[in-house]
Parts: sequence; C-alpha cells; structure tokens
Amino acid sequence: MRLNSKHYFLLLIGLCSVIVTSIGYWYVYKSVIVNGQKKAALIREIEIDNDNKKNQEFLTEVSKATEQDRAKLASYFISEDDVLGFITSIESIEKVSSTTVKISSISNDSSINHIRANIEISGGWVNVRRALSMIENLPYSINIDSINLSFNSNKWNMTLSIKALSTK
Repeated sequence: MRLNSKHYFLLLIGLCSVIVTSIGYWYVYKSVIVNGQKKAALIREIEIDNDNKKNQEFLTEVSKATEQDRAKLASYFISEDDVLGFITSIESIEKVSSTTVKISSISNDSSINHIRANIEISGGWVNVRRALSMIENLPYSINIDSINLSFNSNKWNMTLSIKALSTK
C-alpha cells in the first residue's frame, strides 16, 4: 500500500486555515470590544458635558433670578465704615417710640465679625415694647443676647445686649 501525500497537504492547508481563521476571529473580537469601550466612554463624556451645560444654564438662571436679593444681602451686614449709621438707626428709635434710648457700650469684635452693643431703654410699657420691636426689625442681621426688664417709679427700664454681623 502506498500512502497518498496529497492528504497531508490538504490536512496542512485545513489546519492553517483554522489557525488563520481563529487569529482573525480573535482580532475582530478584540477590536469590537475596544471600539465598544471607546464608544461607551465617548457617550459618557457627552452625557457629562450635556449635564454640565444644563447645570450651567440652571445656575445662570438662579443667578439672574437672585441678583436683586444678593444685592440686598450686603445691606444686612454692617461694614466698618457704616457703624455710625448703625448707631444712628438705634438712636432714632427714641423719637419714634417715645422712650429714652441710650447705647451704654459698643464694641467691634473683628475676629468673629460682630458688633456688640448694650442698650438701655426706659419709658412706658407700650413704648418700651414698641422700641424692642423696632430694634428687632432693624434692617441688619442682629441677635439679641439678653434682655433685662425692671419697673421703678412708674417707669419700665430695659437693658439688652445685641450682636450684629459686620464685614470688613
């Protein structure tokens, strides 16, 4: 019996075609995976960019809508140059409320941005209450720390300590 060498040749060609096809399949598979990852990364980048644009538009709208309120906000703080205006506004309560208003002390604590004032008010009960209400409604951000109220010889006396926010 004689061996036919044509079979080996065809077997070798078949084996080479299987190897080349496998390498081609592996290359195409890896290319598709890499391109898919790149596409997903680009889509995420586009989504992030769109979200950033939407946030920027929203913040711009909020900024425009609150522009007047932000301008008003500065008036709630007492600047170091406007302490005299703060004192004048407290003293003007005396005329409107028909009481005696005295600022016994005023100090500036710049380390915590507060102006502290001790105020003495004396007069009739209704007038003292009106003066306190007017102090509470001053156009500044104030905090009333303590209130002492006493009644002597037909006159109400109130002492209070307030802190007002200040800016440099």
